[in-house]
Amino acid sequence: KRCIDPNPEKRPTAKSVNLQVGFWIEEMLSLDEDNEIKMQFLENDNTLQVINTNTNLSLISKPIDTIEIS
Repeated sequence: KRCIDPNPEKRPTAKSVNLQVGFWIEEMLSLDEDNEIKMQFLENDNTLQVINTNTNLSLISKPIDTIEIS
């Protein structure tokens, strides 16, 4: 949430984001099976796979008839 804060002063620095991502990578590489962060990542990964299975989505841009708008 902090990364998209409307106030730039409240957003994290690139250095702090880099440190946090590095920490997450270390946690994912951990051999500890009870690692809470690792379990959350794997759980969310499964959720994203379910969300992305809808192939009926149309992501093509469509022209807007601006004459009808005015």
